[in-house]
Amino acid sequence: MNNKPFLREPVFNILKDAVIVTNSLNPGFELFPTFDYIMSSVFIKMTGCLEQKMKLICWEIASENADYRYKLLSNEEKLGECSNYNAKDKILRTLCEHYFLLADEKELQIPQKTYLQEIKTEMFSLLSGTPFKILFPRHFSEWINTVDTWLSLNSNYSFENTSDKLNGHLFGEGKWQGDIKNPIKIAFENMIRFRNAVAHNTNSPLKELPTIRMLQKPEFVYENYFLRFMICILTDKTFMSLFDKYTDCL
Repeated sequence: MNNKPFLREPVFNILKDAVIVTNSLNPGFELFPTFDYIMSSVFIKMTGCLEQKMKLICWEIASENADYRYKLLSNEEKLGECSNYNAKDKILRTLCEHYFLLADEKELQIPQKTYLQEIKTEMFSLLSGTPFKILFPRHFSEWINTVDTWLSLNSNYSFENTSDKLNGHLFGEGKWQGDIKNPIKIAFENMIRFRNAVAHNTNSPLKELPTIRMLQKPEFVYENYFLRFMICILTDKTFMSLFDKYTDCL
């Protein structure tokens, strides 16, 4: 079975489809709860698509490397559903390792800052004038401000193939300039917690609204669907760029 057409279908297209099917709706106040439901559905489709892509990338690598195939089938990798940060980081590092086995290189640059700018431009162009932006103007504006803050920092990172180990992690795990904690990793982990709550419907029994203290916390900025969409698209873009490099070496 050829998995590459599915793998190369951008997660961004899920958001495109949602815009197409909702553009005929009149974005009145009465549609606010409807669009909250729609956005959660789009988000779950994105995260589910990413999980399937992760599994297929593993199988593509396993099809070419018997040692990795044994590790995968014996569950040494312990990837689970390929949902959380540790699983995705492990898969990206595995993809890098096998790329370095084929390519005569010692370092691989991940232009994350360029990816962020491209995604911001694409999403802004797609969503401007749509019910998504009209119904959630504050969230849209906060998403733009958050991304602009990220873009003001150097978020690029690399993987280095040394003699004894591979250096590098997804999103450039660790600290950015100075003592700034990696906000993309924090946003990803918040996104996964929200994904688990939506997928398992654990929010339904909770009737309490967020308190003022909760709203004032810095991490509350991550409670934003546009930011969640962007993190999904960034993850997809990062993996597929490296996957293309890997397959070009086969």
